[in-house]
Amino acid sequence: VPYIGDASTDTPEELPPPPTGDDLVQGINQFEGSVTKSDGVFYDMFDLRAGQTVYVYARGIDGFDTYLSFGDIDFNEVLTSNDDGGEGTDAALSYVIREDGDYSIWVVGYEEEATGDYVVTIGVDAPEVLSGTATPTGGVVAQLYSPDNAVDTDSTNLPPPPTGNDLVQGVQLFTGSITDDDGTYYDLFDLRAGQTVYFYAHGVDNFDTYLAFGDIDFDKTFAWDDDGGENTDAALSYVIREDGDYSVWVVGYEDGSTGDYELLVGVDAPEVMTGVAEPTGDIVAELYGPDLNVTDCSVLERRPELSGPEETRSTENFIVHFTLSGDDRTTVGMVSDMMKALEGTWEYYINRQGWPPPPRDCGEGGDDRFDVYIIEILDSEELLGYVQPEALVGDNPYSEEIEQWASYSYLVLDNDFSGVGDPAALMRTTVSHEFMHNLQFGYDINEPFDAIYESTATWMETQVFPEDEDATTYVEDYYSLPELCMGSTEDSLRQYGEWLMIDSMVQDFGPQIIREMWLQFAVEEDMDAFYNYLATLGTTPQEVEKRLAIRNLLRRYDLADKFDAELYIEGVITGPGVVRPAGRGVQELGANYLRIITPGRYGLSIDSQDINIVMVGVTQDGQADVFEVGTRGIVDTTPYQYAYLIMLNTLPVAKSNDCHYLDWELTVIETDGVLVASTGEAWDASNYELRDFAVVSNENDREDLPQSTKDQRRG
Repeated sequence: VPYIGDASTDTPEELPPPPTGDDLVQGINQFEGSVTKSDGVFYDMFDLRAGQTVYVYARGIDGFDTYLSFGDIDFNEVLTSNDDGGEGTDAALSYVIREDGDYSIWVVGYEEEATGDYVVTIGVDAPEVLSGTATPTGGVVAQLYSPDNAVDTDSTNLPPPPTGNDLVQGVQLFTGSITDDDGTYYDLFDLRAGQTVYFYAHGVDNFDTYLAFGDIDFDKTFAWDDDGGENTDAALSYVIREDGDYSVWVVGYEDGSTGDYELLVGVDAPEVMTGVAEPTGDIVAELYGPDLNVTDCSVLERRPELSGPEETRSTENFIVHFTLSGDDRTTVGMVSDMMKALEGTWEYYINRQGWPPPPRDCGEGGDDRFDVYIIEILDSEELLGYVQPEALVGDNPYSEEIEQWASYSYLVLDNDFSGVGDPAALMRTTVSHEFMHNLQFGYDINEPFDAIYESTATWMETQVFPEDEDATTYVEDYYSLPELCMGSTEDSLRQYGEWLMIDSMVQDFGPQIIREMWLQFAVEEDMDAFYNYLATLGTTPQEVEKRLAIRNLLRRYDLADKFDAELYIEGVITGPGVVRPAGRGVQELGANYLRIITPGRYGLSIDSQDINIVMVGVTQDGQADVFEVGTRGIVDTTPYQYAYLIMLNTLPVAKSNDCHYLDWELTVIETDGVLVASTGEAWDASNYELRDFAVVSNENDREDLPQSTKDQRRG
């Protein structure tokens, strides 16, 4: 039985009853620490109520003998102490609070000058703590005290919550990686006294996170936590004492530890402490980057040097820099054509489609108009053009929205576009593609979902100069690898081919979605930004990928007659049996295709709850019906000239380029049960083409199934 102290003369009959209410401090926190001197370590507990019970268990590591004391907040009075109330030399105690107030726990070595590491578990109204194996519940019941950082820990005179319509409030989600002991900072601006900030840092793959909250320059630290959340997740909250700017620090708990994390930041949003709060779309914090300070134009960026004397030609919106000698030499005629293409692109994006112009630069190219440099890059770098982002401007003054990561940039184009088709057409489509990147950087310079840069820019090629588009050349890169996840960069050109997804979405929701999508990426990061935007459209990533997979099969695109590509078929069904993928399966939001060779009435069942089976039947008159089978169902393919199954992995991509294959096994039987009904949507299949593929026969042995030929096709 743990020792509960003798500092009080209260008898059990004098103990106050447990309090009631929804505002009680309750739960379990766990902290890891080290005693390095006889001063020990203190943990403070605020706003405890008379009748609540505090439980503490201190386990020493590697034989370290712990000692615990519990007292008032300033330790003027020790209320209870313990040495070996737990297992072995572990200290454990409990204490019933007699008066409302703030209290403190002292952890130290039992022997004078003893040092060592420990794990202390602190609970309020949580007797399981005394077992020594209690699990943290989330929420903050205690916080580490440091005399060097103690700043207004008195919670009895906290300012009241402020009122008004201009308060910073909401929940924001960030994802990131810790690569060194410097960690990562997120800044919070214009907070008001009386507001409460909440933070929850979840480590991916058991990465142990640590949080600290301080003033904007971290001259003072107000609160910190290691394991206040679930398992090794860090979580803390703090009531703002003074109006001002603040910062939160995320780092690994162990020195030198690295890993990925998800950070929830909330202002006046206690749901953050659950670790599963939904972002509200508000900006409450922003990533601090010492190398990405907003420019004041006092330092100019370096620009490309040409191989000969530089000449310039100007339009209303552009300055074109070129030379007529050396490796970078071009012709006046090519420059004239480029100027027309540039102004035509500007007219389409800015004047017709309503995109905000890219931010102006600091005059590096002569004035603040947009600079284009004509340089030989095709032969030397195998590039037709590229965009170079430069200094951060923060908010693009030409947009109605408020951005944080907008930057100005310049454009580089090849000097002659020779040797790869029609130079003039290739130049025009390159201008339309690359200038889209300039516009994207006017929203966000470093979006982690990098495939969205290329997929949207490639789709725009089909709109600005449609007769010159080069987008259809990338269809083969997508059609040959349909099983890869959304945004995959496993094949270097596939993200360009993902313009098909953009086109599919435009067919369903309209072309305005491209700009709307970038508005979302300006305020949110990575896949969550994309998924949250889809939610505003009333759809899901699974629905988007399903409709994309159907359109890819039916070639339901305006430019389909230009597709020189074969959609990869993973296998065939010739009757009852077991079917497995020829390759490794299908990644998140990817698709495997099976062709049903022999018509019949088949019962289908898949061995994974994360695979959604969709059947597509193509009729002789160029129409198609779709059947959503799910994981199990019965279909009849006899009314159709051609029939396919699409195996969709419904798992979302948690973080861009973090993708995994899901293997599957499909069982096919003949049956007379109730059929799955059609979705009722009539699909135009007039562009559908039956492509050649190998049929390998079969004893339902994995090695005898059709084998993938994508390696040969990709060269």
